[in-house]
Amino acid sequence: MSSNLDSREQDLERLKETLAPSSECATLEELAELADASQPSPSRGRIAVHVASCERCEVELALLKEFESAAPRPEEEATVHWIVNRLRRRFREARVAAVESAPEPREEEDGFWRRIFRPIPTRGLGLAFATAMLLVAVGVELREGREPTLPSHVDPAAQVLRSNALQLRGPAGDLDRRPERLAWEPVAGAVSYSIEILEVDRSEVWKADVEQSSIALPASVAARLVPGKPLLWRVVAKDAAGRTLATSPMQRFRVRAQGASAVAPVPAAPGSQQSQVVFNPRQVANTQLIAIGACGSVAAISPSTATPLSFKVLSRSAPAGGTAQLTVTLTEPKPIATGCGAVAAGGGAFDAVLGAALFTAAGAPSDVAGAAVVDGTSVTIQAISPSELFGTDLLGAPIAVVTYHVPPDALPGEAGKMTVDPGSIWFDPAGAVYAQQIKPGSFEVAGSVSIDDVIPGSGFLPAGSTVTLLGTGFVPQTVVEVDDVPVTATFVGPNRIDLVTAIGAEFHGRRIRASNPDRFRASYYSYMRATRVGESSRALLARTMPIFPSGAASASFVAASTVAGEFFAIAVQNPNAGPATVTVDLRSADGEIASTTLSLPARSKISREVSELFGVSAPAGGFLAVQSDQPVQVLGLAGNDATGSVRPVIPSLALP
Repeated sequence: MSSNLDSREQDLERLKETLAPSSECATLEELAELADASQPSPSRGRIAVHVASCERCEVELALLKEFESAAPRPEEEATVHWIVNRLRRRFREARVAAVESAPEPREEEDGFWRRIFRPIPTRGLGLAFATAMLLVAVGVELREGREPTLPSHVDPAAQVLRSNALQLRGPAGDLDRRPERLAWEPVAGAVSYSIEILEVDRSEVWKADVEQSSIALPASVAARLVPGKPLLWRVVAKDAAGRTLATSPMQRFRVRAQGASAVAPVPAAPGSQQSQVVFNPRQVANTQLIAIGACGSVAAISPSTATPLSFKVLSRSAPAGGTAQLTVTLTEPKPIATGCGAVAAGGGAFDAVLGAALFTAAGAPSDVAGAAVVDGTSVTIQAISPSELFGTDLLGAPIAVVTYHVPPDALPGEAGKMTVDPGSIWFDPAGAVYAQQIKPGSFEVAGSVSIDDVIPGSGFLPAGSTVTLLGTGFVPQTVVEVDDVPVTATFVGPNRIDLVTAIGAEFHGRRIRASNPDRFRASYYSYMRATRVGESSRALLARTMPIFPSGAASASFVAASTVAGEFFAIAVQNPNAGPATVTVDLRSADGEIASTTLSLPARSKISREVSELFGVSAPAGGFLAVQSDQPVQVLGLAGNDATGSVRPVIPSLALP
């Protein structure tokens, strides 16, 4: 018993330490001044910089703004009126000083916190005490645990009818090999069945109608079942008139990734066989000739003398069926030239990775490029920043996000850890290894609202542009805020809100927040999440998400630079609102070897190995020339199946 008490006391101490303000944290007065832009404040700039990098102060500021704008909902007014009147009567009976009547709405213009920080006259103490008692009374009422009263139009004795559920036989869960058929239990009276296979974001992969209770997977679908990538499927049973008789729940399945490490390996000891590759980031940035076999394959690491690089992973929550971003920030700016790191989200609260992005600053174009290899819910990212500005943002913007999908059947309260793997390796511009300090975050299935995607997610948008928010749990009263960009929001439906920008702004890396009346909110850092055009037949490349530099061009060149054991691929992304026709030529010093043309729909991308495009591998010293009728983003990818690693190769606007 005593050990349990000791453990609880330790947990409480850790909680107090976590929530305790630092010496740099803003006071409530300073936060109130920051929230009220109409009042002069010489310290506003300093406080704004601190709040951008301090999660505690960011939450305090959000709570302050909520209190400023808080008002009883219509259904709460009668209850609040009753509580206030009862408190007044009790105060009079106790001969407490008279309580003033509640102010009219027009008297609220000064703001809640500003009134609190004003000197309070003696006769106002009664009102202050009544307000405190009101909060206590409301809190007690909410915690009594009574079941809620049903609305008058709901008959508690009415019969609830449910449709028959169609039972799926398989495939389901993690599989050792690709399935050959889909099968389900037959339904009485059904003459046909409609089958759908979907991506986890509900985009359609394939559908068919059959009369039997099973169907063979066509080759085109089987080719998309790459290891580690989940898919969903469901079946609807119909009668002779085409009416729905039964619907199956959504079923998830995937083929297990074979021989791929879930997280980056811990650095090998100096002098071991694994650590014989010396990684020089400046040489890689300039020539793209040296690769690392896996995260941590460096000649020597001296954490005791290395400069610290402090990562902080922000905690997140999202409802079932929504998304959450694993968000990595630096507690203080440090330039990162290149490196390789892994992030992981444990606990089983996620079923798929939807995307990844790297940022040099919030709301700014970026030259940092990367390759993110997905294995379950672990993602290994190799990144390179030719300008060496990666990690130098002074306002505390995140350097990386990974977007995860929460399964629709996730239970409220399910939780897990979100962290950066300690085996990650990051280099400063001089080629020295940083010593990592990591503060992990957490995730919980909770809340009512989620931002799932932003379209377009990147690029400069002029004033008057329309931005579409896709998500879950939107209501007509949902409030949307875009950092530093005034917007007008239009509620379209529970899964969509349209925004119109009042000023021109770059949206890459810009934070967007949605708040519901129930005080749950969601945050999302914007980036281009383009649709894939098919899948590569090479499993490692199919599991790789290219992270493109922001710049787009109509002509670019990529040196097909590889080392022993590597294959070379090219990735092209069309960020435009219309289609693009792209010509890719494989060339050597002697001239053109082969050519192919790609058609990319709006906001789509493609990744293919050179041999898939041309039937031949790139020769030594060869390069790829890319030309398009629309500006596109290009990235080279050099992969190694033995180590499960893929590194980015920066394109050039001039012939190599």
